[in-house]
Amino acid sequence: MNPSSKRHLLTLGSLICLAIVLVGLTEFWTYGGEINRGKPYLNAFHAMLICTAFAFPLLGIALYLLKKQEDITTAKQTQADLIKAKEGAEAASRAKDEFLSVMGHEMRTPLNPILGFSEILRQNITTKPESDYIKTIITAANRQLRLIEDILEYLRINRGEIKPSIEAFSLVKLCQLTVSDAQVFAGSLNLSFEADSTVLDAAGDCWVEGDRIMLRRILDNLINNACKYT
Repeated sequence: MNPSSKRHLLTLGSLICLAIVLVGLTEFWTYGGEINRGKPYLNAFHAMLICTAFAFPLLGIALYLLKKQEDITTAKQTQADLIKAKEGAEAASRAKDEFLSVMGHEMRTPLNPILGFSEILRQNITTKPESDYIKTIITAANRQLRLIEDILEYLRINRGEIKPSIEAFSLVKLCQLTVSDAQVFAGSLNLSFEADSTVLDAAGDCWVEGDRIMLRRILDNLINNACKYT
C-alpha cells in the first residue's frame, strides 16, 4: 500500500471513530435524560459503544506505529548492508591499487640495469647480427618499461592525480621511435609494419609543446591494437 492510500485510510478510520463517539454520546445524554430526569445515565450498551469507539483508533494507531517501526528497521538494515558492501569494495580497490603499485615498482627496478648495460653493448658492438640483437633487447625493455608506466599512470588516474606534463619535444623523433617499436611488436605477431618515411623527412625537425609521454602512449596503444586485430 502506498503512503497516499495509507493516509486516506487513516483519515477515513478517524472520521468513522469520531462519528461513533458522537453517536454514543448523543444516545447517552438523550436516553439517560429521558429516563432519569435529566441526570446522566450510562448503561452497558453505551459504555461498550464509547469504549469501542476509543479502542479502535488506539489499536489502529498502535498497529500503524508498529508497521512504521518495522519498515524503518528494514530500511536501516538495508542501509547498513549497502554501507558494508561499499566499504568492502573500497577496501578491495585499495588492496588492488597497492598491489599494482608495488608490482610496478618491483618490475621496473631490474629493467634499469638491463637498459643500462644494453646501451653500453650497443655503443661497443657494431657488427651484425649482434648489434641488431642488442637493439631488440633495448626495444623490448623499453616496451616493458612503458607498460609498467601505464599501470602506474592508471593508478594515478584512479586517485585523481593525473596532470599533463607540458614540454617541448621533437614530433618527428617521437614518431620514429614509435614506428621502430611497432615494427618489433608486429614482427612478434608475424606481421610487417611499414611507415612512409617521406612524410617524416618532409616534416623536418618539427618541435611541438605537449605531454610527450601521454602522446607516445596514445600512439603505442593505437598501433598495438591495429596489430592485434589485424
